[in-house]
Amino acid sequence: MEAEMATSSTRRNVNISIANDNADFIKSHGVNLSKAVDTLIEEMRRRKMREEWSSENRVALDQRCRVLESEGGTAAERLYGVTPPEVI
Repeated sequence: MEAEMATSSTRRNVNISIANDNADFIKSHGVNLSKAVDTLIEEMRRRKMREEWSSENRVALDQRCRVLESEGGTAAERLYGVTPPEVI
């Protein structure tokens, strides 16, 4: 599921502290700190959601892997008759 980017009506002011050299860098390079932090947090949130999904579905994923191993071939080969390209 794609998360929606925050709009001005859904934003909240928070206080953060960053290292002096990082503050100097963002100031000298015109970095929008709010946007940078939002982007990093969104990436962290997506990663965490993937980890949680994988953890919650680990049993089913492991079972599917065992089926693929026992039947041979890849899912694409069995489902669609597609042979993966050879790696040179």
